[in-house]
Amino acid sequence: IYMANAARALGGGVPVVYESHNVETLMKRALFGAVTGGGFLVRATERAERWALRAAAFTSCVSEEDAKAFRGKLGADGARLLLAANGVDCAERPHTAPQLRPQLRAAIGMGAEPTLIFIGSGHPPNRDGVEFLIREVAPVNPGCTFVVAGSVCGWFHSRRVPANVVMLGEVSTPVK
Repeated sequence: IYMANAARALGGGVPVVYESHNVETLMKRALFGAVTGGGFLVRATERAERWALRAAAFTSCVSEEDAKAFRGKLGADGARLLLAANGVDCAERPHTAPQLRPQLRAAIGMGAEPTLIFIGSGHPPNRDGVEFLIREVAPVNPGCTFVVAGSVCGWFHSRRVPANVVMLGEVSTPVK
């Protein structure tokens, strides 16, 4: 959305694609709606997002929930919404051979329990996701290990987390 005004200045001769990772209007309303001056930020975001949805040849959405919000709350043309689910195509990634996995897990102190990984920045929706994981998911899944990586960990450094949650912290550029 932050590039909407620049795209608008180009006029109608350049195709616009809105690659959405969130419904920015709803996120900004949740973040700034009750803050002094926040209404201005929310209205500016909504104007830019509505323009992007109208001007775009298509808008990619990362979830059906976002697509529904674009259609219902912001009046987007459903025919121009493309669902591009957020995630990784594991079939395209190299895998460690199944027979090697137990010894590699043991080498880093892990058992055979299922391990789930959350990687994210300190962006508010990521913080909400980790908060949900800590409060709701991990406590009812004691047989799983939840590994959290990225700068989102900084928001939880002083918090006690369940024993099955491992906060790795930010991943350095060379390690990436």
